[in-house]
Amino acid sequence: MLLTVLRFNFASPQGEPRTQGQLISAALELAQWGESRGITSVSVDEHHVTGHGWSCNPIMAAAMFLARTERLIASVDCALGPLWNPVRLAEDIALVDNMSRGRLHTTVGLGYRAVEYDSLGLDFSRRGKLMDSLIERIDKEPAARPWGLWMLGAMAGRGVEPVRALTVLVQYAHDPDETTRYWAVAGMALVGSDPTVQLLLEIFHDDPSPRVRETAGCGLAQAGMLTREQRRRAAPELVRYAGDASLDANTRTWVYQALHDITGANVANDPVAWREWLAENGSN
Repeated sequence: MLLTVLRFNFASPQGEPRTQGQLISAALELAQWGESRGITSVSVDEHHVTGHGWSCNPIMAAAMFLARTERLIASVDCALGPLWNPVRLAEDIALVDNMSRGRLHTTVGLGYRAVEYDSLGLDFSRRGKLMDSLIERIDKEPAARPWGLWMLGAMAGRGVEPVRALTVLVQYAHDPDETTRYWAVAGMALVGSDPTVQLLLEIFHDDPSPRVRETAGCGLAQAGMLTREQRRRAAPELVRYAGDASLDANTRTWVYQALHDITGANVANDPVAWREWLAENGSN
């Protein structure tokens, strides 16, 4: 599937409020127009003290687009995690994701502009130490675990101790609690490293929860931080899954959707057809 994106930041000269209001109205109209013509997603991000009105609340901005459309995905690329209250960020994301029936995709990053930290009274040099505090909260505070696991993956995807982060995420991806596994898998998709491909494949096939399996499949197909080449490496195993009679109908449907998203191939939802395609095209 071809992924087409409209990206908005609402910036204007000197951030003049009336001009910015017009830009927001035009952006919402453009998103509706784009959806009617096959655009698949909109992208928003977060910056502060820019001097020209750059969007400062990507979750709210995404909600505006989602409320005005029916199928578009809103991708937050990215929210600056350390600048938010963690509970409030998790609540806002959950609310918008539920309102939009799962059309919100969010990446959390650390940011790179010291002035943004300064403006909110935070120490830019302590960004990396968030990893230790996150792991401690994940271990000791079950209520903070969903946000912590997701943030852990987002930080790893930005190069903050990815091996250590993935080890923790794998541990919680096998937790007895379904919600914990869900957020661990969502975080795993954000790491973007080669080992996550096989890990997500195993979860996609074996996890007892349809919700967790679907999240793993989305992580392989289009969500998260895997590159196109990494996703293509999953194709042979996904083709094998397509012919696996032990999988339920919903999971097989997700397998075919993942194959279409990853390869862009116009192949019928049939395991023999996909085996023939793979023999001809390989996984590259």
